[in-house]
Amino acid sequence: MTTKNEDFVMLVLKDRRRCDRVSGWLDAMDFSVRVFHSAEDAIAVLNTANKPKPVLIVTEPGLSGMDGLDFCRRLRFFL
Repeated sequence: MTTKNEDFVMLVLKDRRRCDRVSGWLDAMDFSVRVFHSAEDAIAVLNTANKPKPVLIVTEPGLSGMDGLDFCRRLRFFL
């Protein structure tokens, strides 16, 4: 559910209940939200050429696979 200007919030959380809750809050405030349950999936989307970049990224330190701190370090190359 992306708005016309394609601004969106990237939500990267491993816990699906927490992700649903935060996504619901953001959606209630009229934010367009894209949900990812791993840093690797989020990086793959950011690595796609000509795709809009998120206006906000919400993550946590305890992600499966690549942890949240490594994810944040890698964001510098995509944003």
